[in-house]
Amino acid sequence: MTKRGPSERLRDVRALPADRSACPALLAAAGDPSPDVARAALERLARLGGAEEAARLRAGLIDADLGLVPDVARTLRALGDERAAAVALAALREPRLSKRLAAATALRELVDPRARDALLGALRDPIAGVRRLAAGGLARLGEDELTERALARLLDDTDAWVRAAAVEALAAVAADPDLRLEPALADPEPSVRRVLARLAGRLGRGLVTPLHADTPPHV
Repeated sequence: MTKRGPSERLRDVRALPADRSACPALLAAAGDPSPDVARAALERLARLGGAEEAARLRAGLIDADLGLVPDVARTLRALGDERAAAVALAALREPRLSKRLAAATALRELVDPRARDALLGALRDPIAGVRRLAAGGLARLGEDELTERALARLLDDTDAWVRAAAVEALAAVAADPDLRLEPALADPEPSVRRVLARLAGRLGRGLVTPLHADTPPHV
């Protein structure tokens, strides 16, 4: 018997009926080795699934392939699952880096206000990737003075990608983004200033004008 390839399995997922009878097959396909097949299954589960499917997905949230964790988390959010954040919060305290990365990724997509304190703590994680993801998660939780101050301190982070994430997050949550982001104008890394340039439409002329005068070709 010829083994079915990813394209055929993707067609199978898309051909499943648009009702709950498809959920067992969609849950199985959510674990497919092809990311395209798994994502297609998760997209359909977001519309068709219920509490049973949410429980299955939640159980595998942290151990899913890291590239699929955002998709699983978005599906859980679409299903209204209120327990997913607790699973991710517990994993954010794990000593294993893979667990913390998955947890921070999931929390960024779950957009649960209960995660704010834990994400603030994760801004001090020794691994830059966790700090960057935590900043992204906080950016989606809205304005908060404590969050704003913590993100502003990240503008001095040793990692340029973390500083870039802090710039983007502050543009979203700061009461006065121009004031908070002014130090980033002098950042030595073009990638950080490039984020500022991309956000120019949301910033005042006081920040935009110096960006126009920036000479490096990467900005």
